Amino acid sequence: MNSKYFGDSYDLAKRFFIKVLKSEGYAVYADPIFTDDDAEMKRKYYSLIGAKPIDGPRSKMTALFVDPDTGIGKKVTKKQKHVTIQELADRLKRGKYTLIMVFDQSFRRVKKNSFPHKQMQKKLSDFSRQDVFGFFFKSHANFFFGSLDKNLVEKYRCKLLHLGIPSNRFYPTKKHKKRDCSRSL
Repeated sequence: MNSKYFGDSYDLAKRFFIKVLKSEGYAVYADPIFTDDDAEMKRKYYSLIGAKPIDGPRSKMTALFVDPDTGIGKKVTKKQKHVTIQELADRLKRGKYTLIMVFDQSFRRVKKNSFPHKQMQKKLSDFSRQDVFGFFFKSHANFFFGSLDKNLVEKYRCKLLHLGIPSNRFYPTKKHKKRDCSRSL
């Protein structure tokens, strides 16, 4: 999280997804991975996005929002701009969180207005090898949602579909029948 971008439209998207998680009964914690030392921004960050610092007490249904400056990368960089798939999987496996959400701007676009499906598929395969189920929300602000429990991920995806987000915004795109998602809600 870089302070020069604090309060931008990406933060509003983060707040939306966190609000939906909270409406589903999750206690949501955030790990913003700050890249600079702007103390005032750090104080305001949690209030803006609507999450708690990670050092708070845990409840049964917990979600962790990880907010690196750039996204999910192959390795941790010196300035902590990336978080790795291994690190995210380890956080889930420790059992403190049941669902994880990650802001991911690490995709390179090959063609204008195209979505990086091959890169998303590679990351999903890497998560799968770590026993993490998930999907991407694809937009100008990309997010990964994952869990060790496939049902939790699908329930959250169904909630987003129920709120009116078009299915083509998710990768992989799944054909959900109305009754499939109504069972999940």
